[in-house]
Amino acid sequence: MNGAYDTNLMPNPDAKNKLLSVGEAILLSNGGGIAYIGGSRVNSGGPSFTLDFGYITISKETTMVGILTNVFGAH
Repeated sequence: MNGAYDTNLMPNPDAKNKLLSVGEAILLSNGGGIAYIGGSRVNSGGPSFTLDFGYITISKETTMVGILTNVFGAH
């Protein structure tokens, strides 16, 4: 549940204990996290690729994966 920041309102029924999402844990930690870069709730995405004689060539990444790749690449 990547960035889900509403576990008080929408608990994860599969979780045995109250588990925080990555985004919620970062923002609520005492470690000084002030921001979370990523999507909220469940995210999807993946590479668009072709096979070239058995080698994978990635032409682009889609949706949230592409956004995060561009953000971290620029950083």
